[in-house]
Amino acid sequence: MVQIIYWYVHISIFIYVDTRSHVCTLVSLMLQLAPHDEGSCWVPRVLRNAILLTHWGYTGSNNHSFTTYGGDKFDMEMRDRVYQPKGMRNLIGYENCVDLNKDLVIPQMFHKGKYAASPFISGLPPMTRDILATHKGRLLEMLPKYSRGSRQYLSKICNEEHWWEKYKIYIGEKNPPNNTMTYSQLLSRSVFCPVLMGEGFTTRFEDSILHGCIPVIIIDNVLGDFESILHIEEFSLRVSFEDMSNLPNILLSVSEEDIKRMQTNIQKIWNRYVYNFRNSFADYGPNVTNDAFHTIIQWLYSKL
Repeated sequence: MVQIIYWYVHISIFIYVDTRSHVCTLVSLMLQLAPHDEGSCWVPRVLRNAILLTHWGYTGSNNHSFTTYGGDKFDMEMRDRVYQPKGMRNLIGYENCVDLNKDLVIPQMFHKGKYAASPFISGLPPMTRDILATHKGRLLEMLPKYSRGSRQYLSKICNEEHWWEKYKIYIGEKNPPNNTMTYSQLLSRSVFCPVLMGEGFTTRFEDSILHGCIPVIIIDNVLGDFESILHIEEFSLRVSFEDMSNLPNILLSVSEEDIKRMQTNIQKIWNRYVYNFRNSFADYGPNVTNDAFHTIIQWLYSKL
């Protein structure tokens, strides 16, 4: 019993569904206590038959953690003299973090103020998309393993090869040169938005969608939100780590027709990436239906 309580406190959201009796039981809602960057990799073997709802869609094995934050490293042994004298690693086992046949990668929930300039949410007229691509976020250059090195590498070559001046592509921690736009405004003015990991899961996919910006996923072996149930290739791109230095040519090669098609598709599905809870900080109004929560419930119902 002590062991089960321990897992309740240390695992991100997941739901267990007994496929024989079709009973859906909420196992944990402890994101506030343990918002692990690689939460799906923490799930113990005894719960691996559960349907996992996770933000971290890594499809590889949990034998190696990518985070630089020690407290979230699932590949480090942790012992407690009373509760876990034999350690935790043997309880987690060595499994794929996400099972494509049963698990679901879901968006995160934020205050709608984060999307203040969104053409879908703000009620303001759409901004001119005069920036080819933008990713504004911390780099943590003193930690070379942060983001598996992707943010640092792209920011470095962006500066060295003058991507902003040549292509209007910006990857960095601050705003582009001579620019005072908010994060929301930057995304609303960008055609493409690179999706780069941080310590683990990233919010950049849903951020892009909710600003009408085409996501460019640059995270190998990681699923985007709802990728297993929606045809996200119809409104996003994927670039491998190996090819990310060629990002300008890849984006410039996308035809205007394909850009318009993906932007139109984003307009059709953006509501799937917000949680519309009325009379709350995430109240997007009565017209936003089939939101992220309903999408999850609809998917769970389809498993019965």
